[in-house]
Amino acid sequence: LYYKDSRSFLHDRFFAEKNQGQGITLAKFSKRFHMSGSMFKMILDGERNLSIPKCHEIGSAFRMNFHEQEY
Repeated sequence: LYYKDSRSFLHDRFFAEKNQGQGITLAKFSKRFHMSGSMFKMILDGERNLSIPKCHEIGSAFRMNFHEQEY
């Protein structure tokens, strides 16, 4: 699966985990990235953008390699 932007990827990852019935919330999910739930929601809604360092931090949290993070 290929994504055009990080926002689509994050949206799909969040809802995939939420639909697994693990009781995940925006606040719990965003804690992995040292981000508030409200900030994460603004990113998903397109009201805020991710910085490059934050994109790398999120990639590391998902155990992505360098090339996956650069994509």
